[in-house]
Amino acid sequence: MENGRFLQILQSQEKSDLKESADEELFFAEIKRQFVNSQSIIEEARARRLTLSRFQKSGAAKTNFSFLPIRTEKHFSVKKHTSSQRPYFHGHDYYELIFVFDGTCRQTLADGKDIMHAGQCMLLCPGTAHSIERCGKGDIILKLSIPADLFERTAETFPQFKGLNGAHKFAANEGAKLLVLKLLFESQSDDGFTADATECYLKLLFVELARGNAEACNGLIESIREYACGALKSANLKDYAYMCGYNASYLSRLIKERTGKTFSQILSQLRLSEACRLLAGTDMSVESIAAEVGYANASALYKIFCPTFGVTPAQYRSALLKR
Repeated sequence: MENGRFLQILQSQEKSDLKESADEELFFAEIKRQFVNSQSIIEEARARRLTLSRFQKSGAAKTNFSFLPIRTEKHFSVKKHTSSQRPYFHGHDYYELIFVFDGTCRQTLADGKDIMHAGQCMLLCPGTAHSIERCGKGDIILKLSIPADLFERTAETFPQFKGLNGAHKFAANEGAKLLVLKLLFESQSDDGFTADATECYLKLLFVELARGNAEACNGLIESIREYACGALKSANLKDYAYMCGYNASYLSRLIKERTGKTFSQILSQLRLSEACRLLAGTDMSVESIAAEVGYANASALYKIFCPTFGVTPAQYRSALLKR
């Protein structure tokens, strides 16, 4: 029953967008409704003779404007990224949660291209520029528009969502997927309970995403630990990224997003932990321990060790021996 309703909503949204994309008057009426700077968009489109037909046939590079179009939305909504929509760089004055229900979502952000697969989602904070590629056959990409005040009431009580800027990717479990479905259905309803239900489902959705983020964080740190365990002396981001099959700059951003720490900070903690183990369990010199865990010399170890523990490596060892 719910699956049939889900498909019916998606088909209805496809038809609505197709109708708009075939009617010049409707197209520009929607621009006026959906963009903060709609007047500037229309003026530049006319100056460039960018008709609806030309817009539909052109690629992302041709449809970018000399300024960033800013979409606006005062009410919560859930809409499919339909096959009629074309890529162009834009931002929002609200939070947008892109949820990949099935297939893939390809988009371009300020720092490069990104691909999301089924079960992944991305939160775009207000002002974040991006461009979503046309959806392919079998792609089901849902876009949740969340006004800033609603986001603050439902998400910012969680540390993972407080003070965010830019784009942040999350892994979504089955619980999150079910809640997105509930939110889609609520967005099509208006029975007097919709506003309250939407806030409740949204808060539960952020709970599930925060849980998934914590699990992903722990899994990523464990992966770095396993890598560094066999190569602590020479461990570095470039080699780890190669081992994982990722671009180093992308992986660096992913690590920061999921853990709140940089690769270097995590590696430093692992090196310090191993240094402590060697100080406690061996009679190796501080110089030898520094070399063993990947520091150029003892001074480099001292520079990190002393501010962290408040004592020198030798004092740390001495304190353990007195127990």
